[in-house]
Amino acid sequence: MGVFQVKCRWSHTAPDDPIVAPGVPGAAHRHEFFGNVSTNAHSTTSSLSGRDTTCARPRDKAAYWAPTLYNDGRRVEPNLMIAYYRTGPLRNPSIIRPYPLGLRMIAGDGLATKPQPKLVTHWSCADNGPNGTSDLPRSCAGVPLRLKLVFPNCWDGKNRDSADHKSHMTYSYRHDKRCPRSHPVAVPTLKMGLRYDIRGPLNRIRLASGSRFGAHADFWNAWEPDAQRELIRKCLLRAKTCNSPALPPRR
Repeated sequence: MGVFQVKCRWSHTAPDDPIVAPGVPGAAHRHEFFGNVSTNAHSTTSSLSGRDTTCARPRDKAAYWAPTLYNDGRRVEPNLMIAYYRTGPLRNPSIIRPYPLGLRMIAGDGLATKPQPKLVTHWSCADNGPNGTSDLPRSCAGVPLRLKLVFPNCWDGKNRDSADHKSHMTYSYRHDKRCPRSHPVAVPTLKMGLRYDIRGPLNRIRLASGSRFGAHADFWNAWEPDAQRELIRKCLLRAKTCNSPALPPRR
């Protein structure tokens, strides 16, 4: 399986969501933003292009965001976000194509009232991925809490977004590890990993979207096309692991 990583520092927090509530500042629940430093309610593909990024790969201009997490009523700033771009559950990874510029995607359900499928949202302590659960662990003894969110990897080939922000995408694992005719274009499987420095009991955790069950994340593709295409060719199509460069020192 091929994969390339991108480590990104936290950028800023705001009650904005340029996908769900475009052009309306303050209309969303609070989010934590990573990557593109300019992301706000008025963001467009054009406005994101060429802007600075908090990511270790400077040509990754994409915008990533997730709802704020609260512990006992206090906001917890994520330590780090790592984006993993993988071949994912495809029978034929050679058909993977780059994300079209401006593609918008959502992973997870912010309105969920019960644990979501583990293949979409996944909680764990530190990096013990296979031992994680679809619900929050009871506690993390001496290690950070981690949330992983997996985005769909089959695109309809036409729409950069849709009315519900989900119908233009689907997961290949729901279709026998193939992209269905309705969504024929295979793209990389993006997994966002968020780390929170919360140690001890986790019984008072909630997300800004509502309950602790509403884990979700958003992605707006503003990668420089040549850079994304080269990483797919070099890492995914050759089944190699390309680790993220180190993050530069904070200025």
